[in-house]
Amino acid sequence: LNDKIYAYNYVRAGAYMKLEEARQKTVLDDIPSKDLRDSADLTKAIADYTRAINLHPKFCYAFYNRGRALSAQMKLSHAIKDFNTTLKLDPNHAACLFNRGMCYQKKVRIDWMKSHKLCPKKETVAYIRQISSMLRYPDNLITPRLP
Repeated sequence: LNDKIYAYNYVRAGAYMKLEEARQKTVLDDIPSKDLRDSADLTKAIADYTRAINLHPKFCYAFYNRGRALSAQMKLSHAIKDFNTTLKLDPNHAACLFNRGMCYQKKVRIDWMKSHKLCPKKETVAYIRQISSMLRYPDNLITPRLP
C-alpha cells in the first residue's frame, strides 16, 4: 500500500477510530468515561491523520478527525488547534464547532475538579453540580444571540 497517498492515510486512520469506538461502545465525540490517553488505535489514527495533513494541508476533514482523536486522548489544546484550523478551512463545519465546544467544556471540568481538590467546601460542590447540570441540559441556559 502507498503511504504517500493522503486518502489512504485518512481512510486507515478512520478505521483505527472505528476500532476504538467499537471497543468503547460509544462515539468518541461523547465525553469518554474512560481515560483513552493510552489508546494505541487512537495514537495510530493521529499519526495517519498527520501524514494525510502533511500530504494535503488543506484537507479539513483530516484536521477535524485528528482533533476528535486528540480530544478523546485529552490532548485538548492540540485538539482545539485542529478544530480552529478546520473552521478556517470550512467556517460552516457544524460538527467541528460542537466538538471544539466539548473540548472547552472538558477543560472547564478539569479546572472545576482541581478547584474542588483545593477547596472541598459544600458550596463549591453545589456550584459545580449546578453548572454541570446546566451544561448537561442546555435548555437551562440562556440562548445566546447570534450576530
